[in-house]
Amino acid sequence: GLVNRTSGVLTRLGFTQRLRELGALMIRMRGGLSCVMFVFTGGPQDGTEATLIAGAARTSDVVGALSHSEIAVVTPATGQAGAVRFAHRMGAMLYQATKPHPVLANVSVQAGCASVGNLKYTPINPIHLLNHSARAVTDGIADAEHPWIRHFAGLAGEADAGPSPAAEDSGQ
Repeated sequence: GLVNRTSGVLTRLGFTQRLRELGALMIRMRGGLSCVMFVFTGGPQDGTEATLIAGAARTSDVVGALSHSEIAVVTPATGQAGAVRFAHRMGAMLYQATKPHPVLANVSVQAGCASVGNLKYTPINPIHLLNHSARAVTDGIADAEHPWIRHFAGLAGEADAGPSPAAEDSGQ
């Protein structure tokens, strides 16, 4: 199926399909596209994290549970700076929500971001963007302010796509 019945978020198949669709849209709109991968370690994951992220994401964002410990989010019309802000906002929300939970309190999170400021001028297969964000979790450049967030630095055209109306409305 395309949607995980337990968490209510997209499965790997559903997520990759929506990722391709958003990539095609951002090419036509000359917009940016970012992918943020969250990897959870240190305890059992039951889908709660995916449900929390999906509930806090913008309507335009696409959330997919790639495994029990990997949740990916695609944020259209968002560049590198917006992706880092998004990851930080989700991390803070997860910390507050899971801190009192007896099982999830022991779970830690790492985030990897990969972005392209304009898919029309820097064409990349959106699936590669997903792979780059997964690789950034371990091999990326740590954010100076939030070292648990890392970004993939091997893409040309990583410049921020600038604030979009949707990003301004969500505080991103």
